[in-house]
Amino acid sequence: MASIEFDSYLERKAFDETKEGVKGLVDAKITEIPRIFHVPRDSLADKKPSVSDLEIPTIDFASVQVDTASREAVVEKVKHAAEKWGFFQVINHGIPLKVLEEIQDGVRTFHEEDPEVKKQYFTRDDDNKKFIYNSNFDLYSSSTSLNWRDSFVCYIAPDPPTPEELPVTCRDALFEYSKHVMSLGGLLFELLSEALGLESETLKSKECLKTLLMVCHYYPPCPKPDLTLGISKHSDNSFLTVLLQDNIGGLQILHQDSWVDVAPLPGSLVINIGDFLQQTFCEEKETTMVTETSIEFDPYMDRKAFDETKEGVKGLVDAKITQVPRIFHVPQDSLTGKKPSVSDLKIPTIDFASVDLDTASREAIVEKVKYAAEKWGFFQVINHGVPLKVLEEIKDGVRRFHEEDPEVKKQYFSRDLANKNFVYYSNFDLYSSSTSVNWRDTFTCYIAPDHPTPEELPVTCRDAMFEYSKHVMSLGGLLFELLSEALGLKSETLKSKECLKTLLMICHYYPPCPQPDLTLGISKHSDDSFLTILLQDNIGGLQILHQDSWVDVSPFPGALIINIGDFLQKMGTKTSVDPFMERKAFDETKEGVKGLVDAKITEVPRIFHVPRDSLADKKPSVSDLEIPIIDFASVHVDTASREAVVEKVKHAAEKWGFFQVINHGVPLNVLKEIEDGGRRFHEEDPDVKKRYFSRDLAIKNFVYNSNFDLYGSSPSVNWRDTFACYIAPDPPTPDELPVTCRDAMFEYSKHVMSLGSLLFELLSEALGLEPDILKSKECLKSLLMLCHYYPPCPQPDLTLGTSKHSDNSFLTILLQDNIGGLQILHQDSWVDVAPLPGALIINIGDFLQLITNDKFISVDHRVLANRQGPRISVASFFSSSKRANSTVYGPMKELVSEENPPKYRDITIKEYTDGYTEKGLDGTSYLMNLRI
Repeated sequence: MASIEFDSYLERKAFDETKEGVKGLVDAKITEIPRIFHVPRDSLADKKPSVSDLEIPTIDFASVQVDTASREAVVEKVKHAAEKWGFFQVINHGIPLKVLEEIQDGVRTFHEEDPEVKKQYFTRDDDNKKFIYNSNFDLYSSSTSLNWRDSFVCYIAPDPPTPEELPVTCRDALFEYSKHVMSLGGLLFELLSEALGLESETLKSKECLKTLLMVCHYYPPCPKPDLTLGISKHSDNSFLTVLLQDNIGGLQILHQDSWVDVAPLPGSLVINIGDFLQQTFCEEKETTMVTETSIEFDPYMDRKAFDETKEGVKGLVDAKITQVPRIFHVPQDSLTGKKPSVSDLKIPTIDFASVDLDTASREAIVEKVKYAAEKWGFFQVINHGVPLKVLEEIKDGVRRFHEEDPEVKKQYFSRDLANKNFVYYSNFDLYSSSTSVNWRDTFTCYIAPDHPTPEELPVTCRDAMFEYSKHVMSLGGLLFELLSEALGLKSETLKSKECLKTLLMICHYYPPCPQPDLTLGISKHSDDSFLTILLQDNIGGLQILHQDSWVDVSPFPGALIINIGDFLQKMGTKTSVDPFMERKAFDETKEGVKGLVDAKITEVPRIFHVPRDSLADKKPSVSDLEIPIIDFASVHVDTASREAVVEKVKHAAEKWGFFQVINHGVPLNVLKEIEDGGRRFHEEDPDVKKRYFSRDLAIKNFVYNSNFDLYGSSPSVNWRDTFACYIAPDPPTPDELPVTCRDAMFEYSKHVMSLGSLLFELLSEALGLEPDILKSKECLKSLLMLCHYYPPCPQPDLTLGTSKHSDNSFLTILLQDNIGGLQILHQDSWVDVAPLPGALIINIGDFLQLITNDKFISVDHRVLANRQGPRISVASFFSSSKRANSTVYGPMKELVSEENPPKYRDITIKEYTDGYTEKGLDGTSYLMNLRI
C-alpha cells in the first residue's frame, strides 16, 4: 500500500527542484529520511561485510622506477590485484599530500558554499557544460531509490575547462590535482599493459588515457543510515578509476560474495578496474586477441559521440549503415531468449463493450481483469472507447515527428525532463550502467497534472497528443475502477490514491535494423508506473515474460495493451486486498482483535493471513524437547547452592536463550492478580478502552492498541491486542493507569524489579564477572510492561498470535497463563514452552547478546493462534528505549580480546529500538544489521 500513496516521480521532482540536494535536507534539520531514499530491505540486509579481516591489496609504487626487477615486482602485484580483486590501494604514488588535502578541502568548500552560489552550476544537461552540480545523476531513471549524496562533475580531458567555467572555491585545486592524476593514470596504464604481457604503451595507444572525468561526491551526515546508501551497488563504466577518499570511510567492495570494507589509508589512492577493462583481466582469457577486442571499444565515448549527433538511431539508418554499432550489441545471454519458447500462448483479450451495460456484465469484465492482472500482468482491451481515428492520428503524429527534418527535431533535444514538458532523445539511460543501447528513439511529454501549452509541443503531433491523451485519461479512470473492484474494494479506491494524477506519454520510434539479432528495441524491464496503456502499430515485436517463457504480444487492430506497473504489483497478487486500507480500517475501530471476535466473525480477515512459508512449520518438529527449568529456592542458601544455580543459568543463556524459573519469590496471588487485571482491562467496555488507545508510547506512560507495527513492513497482522506501560525509570502516576489493573500492575512490577536484579547478578556471575557488572551497565534501569490478550481464533491455522521475532531488550520476564502457544526456535526446530503453574519464563534479549558478544543468545520465538482463549501473557522488558539516552552499547571490554574481537558495532538503545520498531515483526533479526 505504501507504494500507492507514494508518488516516487513527484517526490523526486520536488527534491530536484530545490537545487539544494541532500545537503539542503540536512541543513533543514530533518530527522526522518524521505521515502525516495529508502533502499529495499534486500539491498540493506547485506550492508555489513561478512568477512571483516579481509583487506584489498596495498601496493607501494616507491620503487616502480628504480630498476627492472623492482618494476616487475610491482607489475606482478598489480596483475594479482586486477585479476583477483579489481581494486587496490597505492601508496608513494607521486601525488603530494598537500595536493590531496587541497582537492578534498576544495570539494568540501564548494558543497558547503551558499546554496544560491551552487545553484548557478546546477543542471542535468552535461552535453553543453564542463562543470555541473546536482544530486544523483540517475534521479529520473528506474533506480529503486536515491542515494544520500550530492556531486559535481567536471570533464578535464580531452578538452579542459577554462578557469572561468570552474567555481573559484575549487578551481586551482581541480587543475593541480588533475595534472597529477593524468600522470599517475599514464603510469597505471603502463603497468596494466605489462601485467597483460603487452608493450607498456598498449593501453595508452588505445586512448584509455584520452578522457578524464572528475566526479566529486559529498555525503552529508545521515540521521538514519540503516535506511539508505551513499552509493548503490555498481561497477564503474570506465577503463580505470582513481579514487581519493577522506578519513570517514564507508566504501565497500564485493569480493567472493562478501562485502569488504576499504578502510581509509592516509595518503593513499584507491584504484579500481572499470567495466571497459574487465574482460582484459578475466582469468583464462589473457590472449592478445581478447585484449585487443576489449580495449579498442570505448563505450562511453561512443555513446557520447552518438548522443551529440542529436539524430538518434534514425540518423544512423538515414546514413545507410549496414552494421549495428557496438554500443547497441546486447550480451549473448540476453539474446538467447529473444524468441518465445511457447508460441501458442496469448495474453488475455478483454472486450469492454458491455462494461456499463448492467451489473452482471460489469462483474464479468471485472473477473476477467482480475484474472489477467493476477496471472499475466498484461492484457489487451477492445471496444475501449478510444475512436479508431484517434488511434490512427496519434500513430501518424508520432511517425511525422520522428521522420521530421533533423534540424527541427534538434530544437526539442534534451535530457532534462525535470524542466521541460516535451523532450526528444534516444535512450533515457544512455549514460547509465546499462550494458547496451536500445535501437529506438523517443519523445516524452508530461500530460498531467500540469498540461503542456500548445506552444510547447511540435506542430506535427500537437493536436493528436491532446486528443489521444484526453481519451487515455478517461480510459485510465475506468481501468482503475475495474482494478479496484477486482481487489474487492470500492470503485474509487485507486483513484483516491492519486493513481490517475500523473500521466506521462512516451512515443517510441523503432527504425529498421540491419542486424536485429545483435540488439533489442527495448531491454527486459518492468514499468515504474501504476498502470501503462500501450498503443502499438502493426509491426509487432513486443514480448512479455510469462512462466519463464517469452510470449509474443501480436498486434490486434484497434486494441490497446494494458500492463500492471511496479507500483500496483502488490495489488495484483492473489491477495486481492489493499493491506494499508484494511489495516487502517481495522485500526480506526480502536477495538482491536477483541472487537472482531465480539462481532462474531467466522473467517479471519486477510490482513491477518500469514504467508504460507511462515505457516508450514507452525508445529514443532521435536516434541519431546523442553526448555530448562531452574529452581531459585536455594539461590541465597550458601555459596555452593548459588554457584549451582549460576551454572544452570549459564547453560540456559548460552545454549537456549530461554529458561523457566520456579520459586522465584513472586507470590502466586500476585501472579494471578496481574493476569486477572490484564484480562479485566481487555474485556472492559470498548468505549472505556478507547480512552487509552494510542500509538504514541513516547509521550504516554500507558497505551492500548493492537499490533505496534501495524503500519510497518510486517507481512501480516497478529491475532492479539496489547496494553503497554513504562514502569521505570519514571513510574506512572495512579491516575495514568486504568482502575481495572492499576493495583495489580504496581504490585507485580515491584516484584519483577526485584527478580530482575537477581537475574542480572546471576547472569553477571555466569559471565565470570562481578555480580553488579550488568546492573552497572544500566540493564535494570528501564522496565516496559506489555500485557497481551489473544482472543480465541476461528481459523488458527491461517494466522499467528505473535510472529517470529527476538526481543529488543536486555532481558524479558514473561508470565503466561495456562492456554499455551509460545514456541521458541532451537536448533532449527520449534519447541513448545508448555505452561508450568507458578513459573516465570526468562529470555535473553538482543541487547544482552550484543554486549556479551554472543556469549548469551537471543533466540527467535513466536505465539500460535488458538481456538481456545483468551490467552493472557504479561511480558516485562528490561531495556531503556523510551527516554533519549546517549549511552553507547557495544561488546563489553571485559569479554573481548584479540582472540575474541567485537562482533557488533556500537549503538545506542534508542537507535536500535527505532530500527527494530520500523522493521516490525517481519521474521528477521535486526541485531544482524549490527554485525561486523
